[in-house]
Amino acid sequence: MNLVTYNHQYQISDLLEGDFVKITLSYNNAYNNNNKNYVGTLNESIWCKIVSIDKVIQHLYVSVSNNCIFSNNKNNKPYQLEDILFVNIIHIKEHKRYTGETYKDTLKTVKETIEKLPLEILDIIKKIPNENDKTKFIDQYLFTNVNISIPCRK
Repeated sequence: MNLVTYNHQYQISDLLEGDFVKITLSYNNAYNNNNKNYVGTLNESIWCKIVSIDKVIQHLYVSVSNNCIFSNNKNNKPYQLEDILFVNIIHIKEHKRYTGETYKDTLKTVKETIEKLPLEILDIIKKIPNENDKTKFIDQYLFTNVNISIPCRK
């Protein structure tokens, strides 16, 4: 797995802890951990929250904001919610900063998405005790069964 490099002109001074950045993981022969098979060359873009910024070497420590699906091989786990990655600003595909208003909009979209889920799926989610496991279940369900996108708004 490699991080894709972009030619955007992001400046380290424009980024703040708590901002979100999208990075892209590139696989030569990605392993789909849901379907348990290799799928070939693939890119997987993920949103990450900036945890800290090293302005001297232009690097970020970021926390993964969702559970990923793909990995290098069946022996490696995909990145999971809150895993910490070390990335350079050249790997930033997109940058978003949440405000109180955009946060409310995103919560509204998430609520609307959850309301569209079948009752039997909601019952399963309620029975899962661990929050990280709930998130992983929802990610996998939406990825494999429903074509619903939750946008990250400016």
